[in-house]
Amino acid sequence: ITSTLQQEANRKLNLSSSRTMSIAQSLYENGYITYMRTDSTNLSGEAVKGARRTVAQRYGDEYLSDGVRQYSSSDSAQEAHEAIRPAGSEMKTKDELGLSGIEAALYDLIWKRTLATQTADAKIRYTNVYFDAEVDGDVARFRASGKQLDFPGFFRVLVEGADDPEAALRDQERPLPPLDVGETSATEASGDGFRVQSVEPLGHETKPPSRYTEASLVETLEEEGIGRPSTYATIIGTIQQRGYVRKENNALVPTFTAFATNNLMEAQFEPLVDVNFTAEMEEVLDDIARGREEPTPYLRDFYKGDEGVEGRVEEGLETIDAREISSVFFPEQWGDYVVRVGKYGPYVEGEMNGSTVTASLPDDLAPGDTTEERLAAILEEANKGDRALGIHPEADLPVLLKSGPYGPYVQLGDDEEDDPKRVSLPPDVEPEDVDFNLGLKIIDLPRTLGEHPETGNLIEADIGRYGPYVRHEDTFASLQDEDDVLTVELERALELIQRKEARNEPDRVLGPHPESDEPVEVWNGRYGPYVKHDGTNASLKDDQSIDALTMDEALDLLAEKGDEATQKVRG
Repeated sequence: ITSTLQQEANRKLNLSSSRTMSIAQSLYENGYITYMRTDSTNLSGEAVKGARRTVAQRYGDEYLSDGVRQYSSSDSAQEAHEAIRPAGSEMKTKDELGLSGIEAALYDLIWKRTLATQTADAKIRYTNVYFDAEVDGDVARFRASGKQLDFPGFFRVLVEGADDPEAALRDQERPLPPLDVGETSATEASGDGFRVQSVEPLGHETKPPSRYTEASLVETLEEEGIGRPSTYATIIGTIQQRGYVRKENNALVPTFTAFATNNLMEAQFEPLVDVNFTAEMEEVLDDIARGREEPTPYLRDFYKGDEGVEGRVEEGLETIDAREISSVFFPEQWGDYVVRVGKYGPYVEGEMNGSTVTASLPDDLAPGDTTEERLAAILEEANKGDRALGIHPEADLPVLLKSGPYGPYVQLGDDEEDDPKRVSLPPDVEPEDVDFNLGLKIIDLPRTLGEHPETGNLIEADIGRYGPYVRHEDTFASLQDEDDVLTVELERALELIQRKEARNEPDRVLGPHPESDEPVEVWNGRYGPYVKHDGTNASLKDDQSIDALTMDEALDLLAEKGDEATQKVRG
């Protein structure tokens, strides 16, 4: 079903829910799989026959389950479509269909799961062996566990496509050597008996629950009855787009914005964010979709009823304390510090030297990783005060070392000045190392390195939002770790700029487009070669190459991609 497809694709292929559905949509549109938005676990008769026939042909009758297997769906399942499976009854493999890349990987996942539904159970034998060791009259008991695969069953399908399927099956096992009850370990004197290779003490400690991944969140949504096959990917995408969570590796990490939003919703709209209410609402929407309920009365009551959204919003506008609901505090972990979510992001508020002070929090700091010590350090760093380095000899203004939400920087002039110039410290410079001479070099950026030998225009070195760079006209090239923005020379800057400009040139220009007269170009990008025309990009097919591609072939690719000018020509 949709939810388990998203979960498995996330776990095994590291695909997001939205990416999974995009690939599945492509497979469906090309006739490779059945409809991909479904909550039914049932397979059609055609699918069951095809799967059982394929299992028997590929692996033998002994790998077939004793009878046809059908799986029950949840009570809330709409069952408008059968389970996701390879289309048709032949159950062709990804290689037989000529699939490649990530489409092949997702199709293979669906193909294996479909065949496994009609495959016999695996027969696995587990063995536990206990060893007693006596030391000074005390007996310590150790355990070794073994696992033997007597019959592969559905594992045979799951290792399909491996370089060495037999080795992949053996990897499922954890064999133990032959042992007899009462046997003792070998000693240096006798050499007889079993040998202990290693002993591992296993500690047990309570750990906090793991953070949700996209897969586990979809699983929880399904268990709670929230969302439907057509909305899981949208839910996951929305909470990321609105900044409620960010992805860290594969985990979904809640942000301070999420906590503040949750404060507001629970304080003013508690029934609307109650899990049971949402699940019941999903059931009503299902009934509306089936024609059992009328939509207008339900929506009218939802919006204008006694407990409706309209009344709650009007009441909330009068009673909501914006400062209170935007405050996040965990006294046991953070002490007296409070984090508030403001217009420009989260910041910490606390007391220093009898005064209330604040400091912006780093974008990558998560509530779960925040400690009292970390908040104290952030406040202390941000409120160290300005350090006057001296007076600029030409501008006759003070040069100040300051600290802001994005790190330390040098400023020319006081804050009262109209838009004072500010320059961030280079990545390898620590605030304590900045003296007057170094401060002057930083505040005088950008540095003019010289003229470009071909254009005669100036080349400059500077520090921007994403770090140090050199610039020539509209080309910006980042400096490498070994480069120093304060000392980099013209020759090195030219090398970096030429390298960057080379990446900005197409591999081939096929000529002017017959309709628009704009150039049709061939590029080699991150995801492979593609044709480019007037904002439309179309990937080359597997059997096409950059060097051999013709204008006609390029126009065909652009037309398939929906390029309007090309479609006029291809008419």
